[in-house]
Amino acid sequence: MTDSVERIDVAMKVRPLNMGELVPPDSLIKPVLYSHIKATQEFNALDRDVYETVKRSDPFNKKRTPKSVFLGLGAAVAAALLILKKLKK
Repeated sequence: MTDSVERIDVAMKVRPLNMGELVPPDSLIKPVLYSHIKATQEFNALDRDVYETVKRSDPFNKKRTPKSVFLGLGAAVAAALLILKKLKK
């Protein structure tokens, strides 16, 4: 009995082989040789460009405080000083 169970397990785990034709390519890919010096020059140019762009750009979180906020704070301070002046009398 265990012999037949093992055969069933093996048959379920092993898939049948796919037979087909292998079609060779029409032409070979021509290899492209890269120069280390040229690659270094291109990398340095790209790095310089990125550095200059980042240097020229403003920070994302740099925001100016609106003038109305300063006017509101000034008015609040002036009102507080008037109230304190009246309370001292």
